[in-house]
This record gives sequence, C-alpha cells and structure tokens, in this order.
Amino acid sequence: GSVFFGEIGLSGAIRPVAHSVPRLKEAAKLGFSRALIPASAQEAEETIGQNIVPDIAPEICGDVAALVAAIATPQKAETRRKP
Repeated sequence: GSVFFGEIGLSGAIRPVAHSVPRLKEAAKLGFSRALIPASAQEAEETIGQNIVPDIAPEICGDVAALVAAIATPQKAETRRKP
C-alpha cells in the first residue's frame, strides 16, 4: 500500500522530482494509501499542508537511511481503495 518517488543522490539524499502532485493523485487512484516523498519537494509539501490528495498519506523522507527506517516500520492495517 506504499509508493515511493524521488531521485537518490550519491550522498544518499533523496531529491525531488517533477510533478509531485500528479504523482500523488495517480498513486491514490491506483489504491496506494501511503507515499514517501523527498523532503525538499515543495510542491508535495504544499499538498500535505492543504490536503489536496486526501486519499493518500504523504510522509517526508530526506535521505536513504530515513527511507529504509520508514519501510521497516510496520504499518497499521489500512484498507485500500478499490480502483
């Protein structure tokens, strides 16, 4: 139920990619309920604050270590939307 997007730099930082909001909207349409997104994705941060995509819960992730920790964290049972 999770989707991840961003560009991983050689330093391990996760950098933003273009079109964060459309990516989140499409992920929600496909039934994903959680999104791990780059910390510096301004467009995506605005999405979180304004709840533009209410069917998906974006989480900020700044580097590979945080991404691995987020993936390893057990998620509570969530119901997925049916496409």
